[in-house]
Amino acid sequence: MQRGNYSREISKSLASTALGEKKADFVVKNSTLVNVYSGGLIEGVDVAVKNGRIALVGNAGHTIGDGAEVIDVKSKYLAPGLLDGHVHIDDSMGTVTEFARVVVPRGTTGVFMDPHEIANVLGLEGVKMMIEESKSVPLRVYTSVPSCVPATSSEFETAGAEIGPKEIRKAMQWEETIALGEMMNYPGVVFGEDDPHAMIEETLKTGKVIEGHAPDLEPEKLNAYVASGITSCHESTKKIEALEKLRLGMYPMIREGFASIKNLSELTRIVTEDNVDTSRISLATDDRHPGDLVTEGHMDHVIKRAVEEGVDPVKAIQMATVNTATHFKIDDQIGGIAPGRFADMIVFEDLSDIKLEEVIVGGKVVARNGKMLIEMDSFEYPERARNTVRIPRRVKPEDFKIKTDSEGEVKARVIGVNENTPVTENLTGKLPVEDEVVQLSSRREIAKVAVIERHKRTGNVGLGLVEGFGFNRGATASTIAHDSHNLLIVGKNDKDMALAANKLAEVGGGVIVVKNGEVLAMVELPIAGLMADRSLAETHKGMKRVSEAWNEIGCKMSSPFPTLILLALPVLPKLRITDKGLIDTVNFEKVNLIRTG
Repeated sequence: MQRGNYSREISKSLASTALGEKKADFVVKNSTLVNVYSGGLIEGVDVAVKNGRIALVGNAGHTIGDGAEVIDVKSKYLAPGLLDGHVHIDDSMGTVTEFARVVVPRGTTGVFMDPHEIANVLGLEGVKMMIEESKSVPLRVYTSVPSCVPATSSEFETAGAEIGPKEIRKAMQWEETIALGEMMNYPGVVFGEDDPHAMIEETLKTGKVIEGHAPDLEPEKLNAYVASGITSCHESTKKIEALEKLRLGMYPMIREGFASIKNLSELTRIVTEDNVDTSRISLATDDRHPGDLVTEGHMDHVIKRAVEEGVDPVKAIQMATVNTATHFKIDDQIGGIAPGRFADMIVFEDLSDIKLEEVIVGGKVVARNGKMLIEMDSFEYPERARNTVRIPRRVKPEDFKIKTDSEGEVKARVIGVNENTPVTENLTGKLPVEDEVVQLSSRREIAKVAVIERHKRTGNVGLGLVEGFGFNRGATASTIAHDSHNLLIVGKNDKDMALAANKLAEVGGGVIVVKNGEVLAMVELPIAGLMADRSLAETHKGMKRVSEAWNEIGCKMSSPFPTLILLALPVLPKLRITDKGLIDTVNFEKVNLIRTG
């Protein structure tokens, strides 16, 4: 959905409607207004709408004519449509259309999208595809242009594209661009590297904001980061982090995403314990997978969680509406119920447990009681977006053999994973050698892990070992592998690993589980190897089957996917694997699989 331009014709029409000279198109009567500007509740409020915007808030009787649609909400709560301050739609495993189909009935009327995942596969071309799709959905989609593509230098991994200052300069001119996406390269910012500062400069020249990504920085480095012009951060995991950022003038974003990126319980303590001014605090999801969206919800769920943690409901709604809009400098357009703003509103009965009865976007009821009322056509992604798993040849079992000149036994580096944290360990495993090939130990649950480059047909294959999943047979693979999204395979059996890799290459990407030469479960993600061309509900069902198949090959984690797909992210500590091999992310250097000495 386009943001829309304000003109004197629009303002004159709204003024005439407020005076009753023109009649409203749509009126909500008898609401209990959640006023996010004053932070209170006002009973008996009407809202009159003309041409998709609010003309009057108060008594709207004089604006009602024969052609107006009137809804009497009978003292139920009326609040602004909910906003997600930071979300990767392409990480939901669904398209913008399917994402909107799920979140709009949940009360989300606007999102600030950072299409970082598709950008790592298709660059600005992929970002533009998602923007084009967003124009036909009843959801206001504002785009933050990804800033860190790839996440690290080409020395450590091969991405499908690169976005630098030149590309940022171009994208900042797009009407749909609202910000520079999260600046994950905080060392580059802090220590004055040219490229990140050039991107920041290009953004600030346009008057747009810069999104942050600065976990656990020391005070001096955090000050340096903020001084660069970055104004928000959604990566705080501890209360003191969020408090420090707030005190330095940032907008801390409290997120409730999936698995290990749920920080709301900890971070809302700055509100419930420190009683800080909440006007610069926003709520966000960052990443929500199909199961989260389908079974729990979106921003309605985040608000509910904040209230459960003791946050006043009105403040929670402010943090998901006007605060977010203010941060992005468009609170004159969205985020509140006031004259001139878009008529994006939600109706519900319980302030502490938002269950949406009506969702209004642009002065039209688009969803009622959790059901979408309007039809949305599917967006056809071009063949370029559906042909992204490009490997030079079929993968063979021999590609996963770990060869060595040593005899008897070797000491090898092992990536240690734990379900409760994204941080890995740099472990050592003693493994037997037969015919110059390293064998997996029967005494430890070590599996092989491989990353096959899938963008440029380089033939790169990074090999490693991983412990902690519990896999004792078969293999699993995924083309979702943050952030470069190469083809990631983990397994105990070379033949099954090859089958998993080849099958995903054949279907254009996805997630798969294989055992004894048989595909147990697979979710196809043919759009950039990241997104399905079906509903999120169907993808959720498919992922449930994948989860059952993981159990069948011995997985001991309740939810291994978040841990699995971060194995290839070389900006997280301590040991990761890419198509270039093992990366020590503490010392930022490539290391050998076989330890010497």
